[in-house]
Amino acid sequence: MLGRRALSIAMILSLCLSIASAQKKATTLAAPTLYIAAAAEFSGTDQIYVRGASNLPAGTHLIINIYEFVGQGSSVLNQDTRVTIGKDGFFGANTSPKSEVKFHPNLVCEVIFMPTFPAQERSVLRVVGTHGEKLNSSSKNPQAKTTSGGYYLSELVHIP
Repeated sequence: MLGRRALSIAMILSLCLSIASAQKKATTLAAPTLYIAAAAEFSGTDQIYVRGASNLPAGTHLIINIYEFVGQGSSVLNQDTRVTIGKDGFFGANTSPKSEVKFHPNLVCEVIFMPTFPAQERSVLRVVGTHGEKLNSSSKNPQAKTTSGGYYLSELVHIP
């Protein structure tokens, strides 16, 4: 009887340790490249809330632009809006329209990371490169875009 209890306790302990080990491993997330993931919510004619996550370093500054459409002839509808990625990898900001502009559903939000504007911390530039050269190091990053003098990241989001 004592032998069965000891065996049962050993099995339960082993199972608990296995589960704890698996949970610990599952919390380590990795991405093959640097990214920005975002969502935007229409909050009324005078406000849009943009939130997201990124594996760019904490303290990275992002730009938020709202457009009627994407492409030639498009213009920025919102006031200058910047947001900083927190230590937890998340960001969130409200943006307001420029004067005489009213937001409406079915707009487009772009969240942009540029290594040169706004000015980024040295710790950020060490990760991405002074001209963003590490953003597209494998030529596989779907968010990496080219600009004169370097790379930047762009996430486009539909605002329902």
